[in-house]
Amino acid sequence: MANLAILAFVLIGVQFGLSYFQFRDYRNKIKELSKKGTIGIGIKKGNIRQGSITILACDEKGIITDCTEMKGRTVFSRFKENHDYVGQDVHTLKNKLENQSTKVKSSLLKAVESIENQVINKQVNLF
Repeated sequence: MANLAILAFVLIGVQFGLSYFQFRDYRNKIKELSKKGTIGIGIKKGNIRQGSITILACDEKGIITDCTEMKGRTVFSRFKENHDYVGQDVHTLKNKLENQSTKVKSSLLKAVESIENQVINKQVNLF
């Protein structure tokens, strides 16, 4: 019984350590992309299925300058560059995504909406 408790404690410690590294990667990506312009973050939780986090960066004209995605179920998932959306206009991309429905598209749509909300708030604060 004591061996089982030690094993459980070790597994919890390993999971905590791996979660720390995943969060550190997330924080570093946000810092990196925030230097490229306005960022938008979209999260689609997966519970048992695969989840997705998308981080977009766009310039002041609304053109996407960078896109990274993390997909997976475990703490071993890391961010990967996605160049499919770089160079596209945020509003055009939103219109395309509203007609499609997948998990990755859902997190991407949330990231685009996050950017739009930030742009609207900046415009309101300017007046």
